[in-house]
Amino acid sequence: MLLVKMENFRYCIWACADPKHPWEKYNNASRQGLHITVMSRLPNLEIALQTFDRIIRDSNTTNFFLDPTTPIRETTPHRFNSLAFKAYPLTWKPPWWPRDAHISFYYSYGKEKFKNFSQLFYNQQNIQKNNSATITNFKLVCCRGHFNRHWIVVKEHVV
Repeated sequence: MLLVKMENFRYCIWACADPKHPWEKYNNASRQGLHITVMSRLPNLEIALQTFDRIIRDSNTTNFFLDPTTPIRETTPHRFNSLAFKAYPLTWKPPWWPRDAHISFYYSYGKEKFKNFSQLFYNQQNIQKNNSATITNFKLVCCRGHFNRHWIVVKEHVV
């Protein structure tokens, strides 16, 4: 049995899309919902909570869209694989908006990278049909261990 070291993103702050959005049907990434990672690798809970509280103090409803034409496939040194699409604000860019904003639709660990191109096609088609969404809440998430088993929402704020 081959053991795969899990990626440790530590504490992360996510700006989350509406859980009832049609994109969720194609979410093979996070059981906590589709999200834009605002910040990751915050070193401890105290700093994470302070940062989260600062971000939500200035948060409003934010509309954004995804670009379905350029999927982003990434693999970290610990073999954490993801498939994402770039996200752009529809009107104004909030101060918390990250430089490399994206939403991931697929995660995996190990050698298996995204290989289901029909799923990629359905994701792109779904994004073209419904290419914008609204940030409805923010989550502070402890992202240690396996993304589907161990990631825990620590705090949540509804916009």
